[in-house]
Amino acid sequence: MRARNWDRAIGLCGKIPLSLDELERLQDIVIGSKKLRNMAIRKWGA
Repeated sequence: MRARNWDRAIGLCGKIPLSLDELERLQDIVIGSKKLRNMAIRKWGA
């Protein structure tokens, strides 16, 4: 399932100018379940 989500997100990349909202939208496509994530850009180390 996750691989299909990545495929969909990659296919959509570049169609909308990159912004924070667009990154979050693509993240939503890849991760899917809203209960499994905190939408944000990490500003600290991995």
